[in-house]
Amino acid sequence: MESLRASRWERLVEAILDLSALINVGPRREEIILERVLRTCAELLAARFVHLLLLKEDGIRRFVLKGEESGREVLSVQTLPKSRNLVQWIQQENAAGLHRRDLERSRHPLGNLASPPAVLLSAPLNARARQLGVLMVFAKDQMYGGEDAKMLALLANQAAVALENADLYHKLEAEASTDGLTGAYNYRYFMEALGREIKRGHRFGEPLAVCMIDVDNLKEYNDLHGHLAGSAALKDLAELLRRSARDSDLVAKYGGDEFSVVLPNTGLAGALAFAERVLRRVEHHHFEGDATNRLTVSMGIALYPQDGQDPRALLMASDRRLYRAKFEGKNQVSTVGLVDTTAPAQEDQR
Repeated sequence: MESLRASRWERLVEAILDLSALINVGPRREEIILERVLRTCAELLAARFVHLLLLKEDGIRRFVLKGEESGREVLSVQTLPKSRNLVQWIQQENAAGLHRRDLERSRHPLGNLASPPAVLLSAPLNARARQLGVLMVFAKDQMYGGEDAKMLALLANQAAVALENADLYHKLEAEASTDGLTGAYNYRYFMEALGREIKRGHRFGEPLAVCMIDVDNLKEYNDLHGHLAGSAALKDLAELLRRSARDSDLVAKYGGDEFSVVLPNTGLAGALAFAERVLRRVEHHHFEGDATNRLTVSMGIALYPQDGQDPRALLMASDRRLYRAKFEGKNQVSTVGLVDTTAPAQEDQR
């Protein structure tokens, strides 16, 4: 019995160490961390049923491990409406609690979350004096005790810390790679990403387009409407570029009033379709200031491998065509000297 008890605590320590390492786990960080927590609860506490409620702005997120016919358990995530009773209960659960038998007559507004009545062990997820949610474990055929409550409390506490650390890491990483004004990627991240995409294009024989974009007459616009209006216009332009791009495309702030967009697996036809979409959206957008003095953009396109096989060559080619577009009257895209060698089967449908 003593050795079994020791092994449970050893497994808990291992789980806590594993959770503390889950920082850079990508956009699904919440699901990855909480699935690990629920599986550990089910194992350590021999639970019949484990679920976790998280308070979110759009409702209460519920995470449950559900069994499949194959016997494998998978994570189920759903959003519950924010009932006042349930929110208040989550916010007031400040310590691990052991609740036996008839849950329908307890103070917990569980509704159909726990049926039939069972032994419930609960623990709050607290991080930096902020209540994130509640972790709940229902017994199979045993009565939980004080040691079980301590284990769940430690696991819930580490889950909250892991969530907070992962969010903080994601935020710092985003700040390090994005432009503070526009939210577009910054120059450093752009150059790294362009290098990666060129290597990918070389490895898989895929085309790549780079589009350089410059705001026409921004100085005059700033002189007329003020620099705050000019900054707001750049933010609007970044959003217009994002709306015009695919999820796989990369929009970056290249310079003071210049943007650059990397279009993976895209030949000339796809790049032109993107450019024309941007031109139309910018022309029809009412920027802050005088609506009759609408801003426009000029654009230059370069292609890999026709224009070069390294970032510097592609950027120089797209920059030359950008200034050709400005020289020829602005509010247009230039592809002077480009020949499309993309095979029809490779050209993406933009």
